[in-house]
Amino acid sequence: ISKIDSARIAMEESQCMDAVAWTRFLRAHLGDVFPQAEEAGHALHSAHVRGYHELVEAIDTPLDGTIYDVHLPESTYFRGCGTLLNAILAQQGLPLLEENALHLTRAAALSQDQATGSVRFWRQDSVRDAARELLDAIDVLKGGLEGAPEQLRRLDAWLAQTPLESALDVERLLLQPKSAEVAAEVLGESLTRRLRALARIQMHRPSQPSPVLFTAPHGIGLLRDNHSNHKPENWTNELAIVFAEATEGGFTCWSVPECAKSERMKICCPHNRDPNYVTDAEAAHTPFCMSVSDHVLRCKQSGVGPPLVFDIHGKRSPSPDLPHLGFGDVDLGLAAMTRLGDPAAAERIRARLAPMLEEVLRSLDPAIEYKVNANPTMLVGDWGPGSDRKTVTQQAAEAGAAAVQIELSRRLRSQLNRNPMVAAKFARALRDGCLD
Repeated sequence: ISKIDSARIAMEESQCMDAVAWTRFLRAHLGDVFPQAEEAGHALHSAHVRGYHELVEAIDTPLDGTIYDVHLPESTYFRGCGTLLNAILAQQGLPLLEENALHLTRAAALSQDQATGSVRFWRQDSVRDAARELLDAIDVLKGGLEGAPEQLRRLDAWLAQTPLESALDVERLLLQPKSAEVAAEVLGESLTRRLRALARIQMHRPSQPSPVLFTAPHGIGLLRDNHSNHKPENWTNELAIVFAEATEGGFTCWSVPECAKSERMKICCPHNRDPNYVTDAEAAHTPFCMSVSDHVLRCKQSGVGPPLVFDIHGKRSPSPDLPHLGFGDVDLGLAAMTRLGDPAAAERIRARLAPMLEEVLRSLDPAIEYKVNANPTMLVGDWGPGSDRKTVTQQAAEAGAAAVQIELSRRLRSQLNRNPMVAAKFARALRDGCLD
């Protein structure tokens, strides 16, 4: 299996589309649609559109042009709203595609994707049933409305009159003025905001009850109040999904369209709040907090055991030039659990996890000795008692979960992303080290 995975990764890297390959494809299949094929090819390459399926993704991703300071006329809409591909072209000063041209481009890209099997990254390998994810999101929303029968009635009324096949349909509908007006009238502002927030994340609740939930709040670029923008932490989304699959647990991360917008546009969407830097007032309305609360409630109802929440983050690789970051390729952030939960259990987890994880990591690059820092002084998962902000692990600990913020160095994330077997062992070590 390991050899097959290595061969797959090598094949994917060899099939990455560069500007020349994109130009060749556009000229051969879409010459009438892209008269400036060379310029468009460079635009796709510079926006990190690396395969045919990512071109389809760029067309399917709905986008509000005003947020990204691009003008997208109605004639260039796809399925009723602006699209990421036209935003990419607009940023490069290239002619935009009208709806019929977008359909032609999508069909050509799909045809090539099926014929050649273009690059498929982990988040694409793990595509789940879109309707199931939508139902999960709605269940989470309904779970947060217990004790609010009027809001539940409003939500059921809106769902009954609204055709939805995926969470993407929610975002697409709410970008259309008439549909957004109907939603605001039926649901009200607060419920509409929560529904839209849940549509922007990707979540998976296992069919069989599991105590384990992995979250990845920084898989995209995010605005952070009174601070510089928080940069995306590469591979955290993908690793959260793989970790969940390896442990038969659940995961919550940003949706594929949100990742695509963040990666292609390089601008943070103001609608997406940093889940690791929310205020008390907004915590209950953020999708990650809703997901964590739902997970804790399901664990209690099913009797599956104490809920475990692993919040996956990225940090810089250890370096003598950055001594303040510590020596660890893995930092175990247990401060929230220590302060807000069970401090004795936190100490047991700290003592058990470090040797278990280091044992797994020895099977990676033999030239690197990966270390686990069980007592980091930074990035510990808790803003402290004097702050009005909350991390995901603070929210989880307050809800009654055992919560650990897992900081992974860039070099380790890269290796785990390229070694699925080791990533699976790493995830199982995390789970087993916390189950007491």
